[in-house]
Amino acid sequence: AALSNALQLWSMRRPDERELEELRVIMSRQTRQMSRLIDDLMDVSRIMRGHIELQREPLALRDTIAHAIEEVHPNFEKLGHQLHVNVPDEPLMVHGDPARLSQVFLNLLDNAAKYTDRNGHIHVTAHQEGRLAIVQIRDNGHGIPADQLLHVFEPFTQLGEPLLRVHKGLGIGLGVVKQLIAAHGGSVEVRSGGTGKGSVFIVRLPVLQSTSNERDGAASSMRARRAKPLSRHKIVVADDVEESADLLARILQSLGQDVVVAHDGKSAIESADTCDCELAIIDIAMPGMDGYEVARRLRARPRTRSMLLVALTGFCREHDRQRAFEAGFNYHLAKPATLDELEQLLRTAFLPDASLAPVRNHIREATLYQQEVS
Repeated sequence: AALSNALQLWSMRRPDERELEELRVIMSRQTRQMSRLIDDLMDVSRIMRGHIELQREPLALRDTIAHAIEEVHPNFEKLGHQLHVNVPDEPLMVHGDPARLSQVFLNLLDNAAKYTDRNGHIHVTAHQEGRLAIVQIRDNGHGIPADQLLHVFEPFTQLGEPLLRVHKGLGIGLGVVKQLIAAHGGSVEVRSGGTGKGSVFIVRLPVLQSTSNERDGAASSMRARRAKPLSRHKIVVADDVEESADLLARILQSLGQDVVVAHDGKSAIESADTCDCELAIIDIAMPGMDGYEVARRLRARPRTRSMLLVALTGFCREHDRQRAFEAGFNYHLAKPATLDELEQLLRTAFLPDASLAPVRNHIREATLYQQEVS
């Protein structure tokens, strides 16, 4: 409704610069919320079918929590909440999926914000007990009745009467949290003194017993790369949805790239062949000739054989990624691609020493995968 109303208002009159910015902020916030609802629904489906996939690596919980806080910060400001963070400087290292663990803490923080009255206080603490990393998210909000404590992690469970709920949602975020933490070999617990006495969610994860300096070195290297301006490349974007293709092209152009747009597989091949493009971002589900066939044909042509190919698609299961790599793609990028993901792609794709490990956005589900193509 908010997205529809904003678009209708935009078409009814000529908004000034201030109102345009207000509409942009509203639409951005509502789009993020819709994406999260859809992601949560997809996750429940995957969990029920046993298809949750983790891309695990050594990571510092401090960084994961920071990414979640950064994402939820605008909502905290809107509600006037004070966030108190007490996380040790030394990294609590765990073996986990950074995107999934950020999703866990984002859901818990968002839950605390929603169920705390305006100008509330939310505390985030982390410490180590034996071989466990303990993260607590405490609020002074509405609290949870004792008879409902055992049910808050069940999918589609919400507190209160449906018609009286202030906060609309699907009631699946905490169910996803429990399953993701369990998949990491950890546990999550909720405590509350009852209605009006706030809540505390306690996450326990196994810590890595030994670490190396590799992660710090990789982080330093990435920071150094991001400090440099992006190099300019010729790129072809192929998507049968014209608006999607054209808007993606504008984003890439804003990043300093030369972009050619194609709206079907045949045009994508012709454009790649004639414009000496270095990279192609190709939608998979195109009528007539799908993205897999486009990739195979580009790999078979002498002029385009060495191009970098990126699959941009909503088909994101493991066998979908494998199928893309077998067709000749170097990368697999989930729709909708964010500006950060596109910038990260452009910074890493042309590096001679680019790692073959998966590259991920730390807020959303793991979305950008790389595979060597001989």
